[in-house]
Amino acid sequence: MKRGFAILSFLLGMICMAQQIQLINSEKSGVSFRGLSVVSDSVLWVGGNKGTIGKSTDGGNSFQWFSPAGFEDRDFRAIAGFDKQTAVVIAVASPAVILKTKDGGKNWMEVYRDEHPDVFLDDMSFYSEDLKNGIVVGDPIDGAAYFLQTHDGGESWTRIEELNSVPLAEDEAFFAASNSNIKMTDENTFMIVSGGGASHLIVTGMYIQNVALPKSDSNTSGANGMDYSKDQKYGLIVGGDFMNPKSSANNLLVFEFSKDGLPQISKPQNPPSAYKSGVAILDDGKAISCGMTNVAFSKDKAQNWETISTIGFHSCKKARFGNKVFLAGSDGKIGMLIE
Repeated sequence: MKRGFAILSFLLGMICMAQQIQLINSEKSGVSFRGLSVVSDSVLWVGGNKGTIGKSTDGGNSFQWFSPAGFEDRDFRAIAGFDKQTAVVIAVASPAVILKTKDGGKNWMEVYRDEHPDVFLDDMSFYSEDLKNGIVVGDPIDGAAYFLQTHDGGESWTRIEELNSVPLAEDEAFFAASNSNIKMTDENTFMIVSGGGASHLIVTGMYIQNVALPKSDSNTSGANGMDYSKDQKYGLIVGGDFMNPKSSANNLLVFEFSKDGLPQISKPQNPPSAYKSGVAILDDGKAISCGMTNVAFSKDKAQNWETISTIGFHSCKKARFGNKVFLAGSDGKIGMLIE
């Protein structure tokens, strides 16, 4: 009897210790959230379609909702929160628009607009150690890569003409799937992943490195999101084919830099299952990835993955100042990692 009780206590302890996803909000059930920015354990911002922007200042217990006047039908797929008062958001498709608030979401000012009929902004990243510096990527127009930069915290944006010639294959572009396909690593350099006609990890710096990534023949496949940890010296790339979400082909790749500064791509021992759109590197070799069908977790620098939720999410992010991890997805779902 005592032995049985001991085994039961052990199993219950293991269950309590296992990672899980807690659904914390679904008020906006008709909205799909792809934009996600986690400032701290208390402050997070989300962006979605139907002109919807949300902010929590109490760790997701409650949200304030905003719909900037004149942009009620726009899809806000990328958002960057600086603090509880300041955030920048981009609306995909034409006309391309970037908005900024400095009063907690009450008012939004338009800081950039492009009326080109083919413009489509995909994602945005600010340098975490100096938020004056940021970058936005859009799909190529007339064969030229589309990058914008700011050095004043998103007050103004200019086209980076020297990056127009970044080599991209026919039908290669950037997926606006999870607000995570580009990451600034210092004031002027960044990493980005592409998909579609081809898939690459592109690393800027003294010269541009364009590393081919494996993908299927479908133009709906390729890399969707990425993350990189300077401290742990490795990065993760997620994707697959969003039109075939049950397939696990090429859904997660690991990269590290050689002594020569060249990205080295490898596959994990046991990848997660199904298509993945978002990924976040956590502390102590842990990582989380998410997609339309599930959420997976790794404890060994992405070598082995375990499904921890069969509820799907588009985006997952760790707090910039803190340890909490939040997720955002379709049907208004906002979740939190429980460890």
